Amino acid sequence: MLNGRDVFCDSLTVTSPLEHFADLRSLLTHTLSDAGFCVAFATDTVEAWSTVSPDATDTSRFARGLVRIERYPRAGVVAVSASGQVLTALRSLHLLGPYLHDLARHPHRVTRMDVTADDYTVFAPTEVARVRDVGLAGAVSLTRKGIAPSDVSWTFSLRPDGHESGTVNLGKPSANVSLLVYDKRLERYSKTRADWSNLPERCRYEVRVKNGLPTLHDAYEPASLFFHHLAPSLCSVPADVPAWVPRGDGFTLPDRSKRFASDILVSRVQSSPDLRQLCQLAAAGDGLRRDLFNPSGYGGGLALLQHLVADVYAQESLRLDFPDRDERFAAVQQRREARKQPRAARAAGVEGLAPPDDALAPSVGS
Repeated sequence: MLNGRDVFCDSLTVTSPLEHFADLRSLLTHTLSDAGFCVAFATDTVEAWSTVSPDATDTSRFARGLVRIERYPRAGVVAVSASGQVLTALRSLHLLGPYLHDLARHPHRVTRMDVTADDYTVFAPTEVARVRDVGLAGAVSLTRKGIAPSDVSWTFSLRPDGHESGTVNLGKPSANVSLLVYDKRLERYSKTRADWSNLPERCRYEVRVKNGLPTLHDAYEPASLFFHHLAPSLCSVPADVPAWVPRGDGFTLPDRSKRFASDILVSRVQSSPDLRQLCQLAAAGDGLRRDLFNPSGYGGGLALLQHLVADVYAQESLRLDFPDRDERFAAVQQRREARKQPRAARAAGVEGLAPPDDALAPSVGS
């Protein structure tokens, strides 16, 4: 039997006006970095975050899902979508609240949300077949309007134990609310080919809501939304689950605590998979060039890091000294020109080579 504690948000897409892209990305960068995520790939319009750097030969990459930050210039919006693996990771790290807080800082709209629950107390083949039969009888209503039998579809196959099971879809793909019920044990076996006896019996119910019906409140506390659409056709509402209020107001998240830059730096260094992989690469070496981060080694890895740090410090110094973009560009050009001057001239602090001393002295007899 399902209860409110079983329900969780398994997918979330939020859109916001494009003018807030820079600030929204900055906020999300802090939270995702704290969770151990890094930029996996980026294009002109899309930036994707994951916990694993992309590797074409590694089929397990992005094992904890992706966060996509995508700009749509023609529509004038930016869309932020998080997969179920990402939301699970944020919940386990107690960072789901801060993540939703970042999304709520600007005008926004929840365009897609999947609210899910797993039932371990039922035999999945029997439950999936029951849901299919109830749907074909026209007895399922996810909203005020019932689902027509013609909008019920299913895909069944034989499990390793000989029982027929699979997936049932209720509702049109274009509907604002639809339901997916499937055998999670069979789904995991089909994807991983794990030992069947080690996979628990599980039936998953997935309510898919879109087009602005849910709010971030529903992502944080999804039980009310879930049972509002599932009951009474397929289950009853637990006594401890409050009634769902569409577009409910009054939901607030506590303000994010201020963090020192040093704390953020330590957190990102400790959780950065990119930095860890660089250290592993340096330790492996290249042929005879072992320990590439060793200052006395041949690889020069540590020197590269030192140059990178010096370059970042120089850029930040320019940004602080010259807030105006044009002034900063002029300062950069001036420094580049200064590097082209002979070393002696730079030491003397004059343009070009300094003239000889006798050229500055008055001539005899003048």
